[in-house]
Amino acid sequence: MRNEILYNQRKALGLTQQEVSQLVGIHVRQYQKFESGEIEMASASLRITLTICDLLNLDPHLFVVPIQKEK
Repeated sequence: MRNEILYNQRKALGLTQQEVSQLVGIHVRQYQKFESGEIEMASASLRITLTICDLLNLDPHLFVVPIQKEK
């Protein structure tokens, strides 16, 4: 799941949820909701998603829901 990617990468980098949220400029509770899967990163602003992905060295495409093409 996408939220597990956030958790695992944050842990691998030795960061706390508080540190990530401070570096991104969001409330720790908002980041916790992303990591727990309570809310999807796709619902966040582009700035927040890109900043988290940049900080955690993740591909932002992992968190974007693709647009379904009409047939």
